[in-house]
Amino acid sequence: MTVAEQLRTVGTWSGQDVDAGAIQAQLTKLWRSAVEHSQKKGEPAAARTNVLTLVAYADTEDAEQRVLGTLASLAEHHPSRTLLVRAEPGAAVPLLAADVVTRCRVDRPQVCFEQIVLHAHGSIVEQVSSAVASLLLRDLPTYLWWPDDIREQSELLRRLVELCDGVIVDSAAFAEPAASFPTLLSLFYQQPGTEVADLQWGRLSGWRDSTAQFFDSATTRVYLDGITRVEVDVRAGDRPGVPGAGMLYAAWLAGRLGWRSESTPLAVDSSGRFTLLAGRRRIAVTVRSIPRDETAGDQIGAVRLEAAAAGKTATFAVQCASRDQVTTRAAEAGAPVVERTMRLPAPTDAAVLFLLLGYFRRDPIYEQSLRTWCDWLGLKP
Repeated sequence: MTVAEQLRTVGTWSGQDVDAGAIQAQLTKLWRSAVEHSQKKGEPAAARTNVLTLVAYADTEDAEQRVLGTLASLAEHHPSRTLLVRAEPGAAVPLLAADVVTRCRVDRPQVCFEQIVLHAHGSIVEQVSSAVASLLLRDLPTYLWWPDDIREQSELLRRLVELCDGVIVDSAAFAEPAASFPTLLSLFYQQPGTEVADLQWGRLSGWRDSTAQFFDSATTRVYLDGITRVEVDVRAGDRPGVPGAGMLYAAWLAGRLGWRSESTPLAVDSSGRFTLLAGRRRIAVTVRSIPRDETAGDQIGAVRLEAAAAGKTATFAVQCASRDQVTTRAAEAGAPVVERTMRLPAPTDAAVLFLLLGYFRRDPIYEQSLRTWCDWLGLKP
């Protein structure tokens, strides 16, 4: 059953040139009408089952539809009041329009939620955050999902961040990750107490775990202090610069193992090669782009580590085998090659959001990885 088939529309309303008070009044009418309808039919009354307010942003029609589809997928476990802001600052006529929909689950009619789409045109974009603030559910956490680039932090983003307890970005959407990462890091300091999460970091979870599992045993753990080469392939196609997913992975590995940059700013050549240091040991790192998989986006396609310890060498590799599987391979000199295939599906935006919203907290390892890369390049938030 598709997401659309799992949901039943209870009521809808659209308005042009409206304000937050009119929108709230129409929401009240929609729910009152739904209760009266249920009572007439002798059915359980439809009632809001909100556990949070989720504010999202879109700048195009396509982006709006993608975001709305993802938000609908969250309804079962995270029923919420969702506020989608569609901003068109270039419009000639200043106007705030709204589309309101109330929905309930077909199999669980008592689980209901509401969706508000605010279309802000022209100079109204500068004021739409006030409308959002008036529509937030008090005494419930509020999160902002900003799936667009944040290289030049807009005034709208700044104001929405101030309203929220947590901010979710997607660094996979950054056209030039190295240019946008300092702005992303600055979000940690903009509003005290505001948590920041990144969908891209969530997608890397399986790759980080797959790498760490190589060194669970004492026989392979000795190689952690002898890694000499790291290669990361990212399905980024011809996008400029070093791929963001590879940047975060390399910074995570360096942070966990205490590596530092050879120079500041870090010298990265056109092929994504640079050198890190662990004491006197040099680690040659390559983060390169490979042909893009449109179904998976800018995701890691392969990781390979080379190491030496106690006079022996070893390689550890994780590589995509199919859309939802990877092959891990550990080859130590003088020992049998250990190879296995495991499931590692590329998580959807909805899957990562589901996990984040269920346990939203500051991730110090992510923050350290982000800061590490910015420090390497001499970039300040």
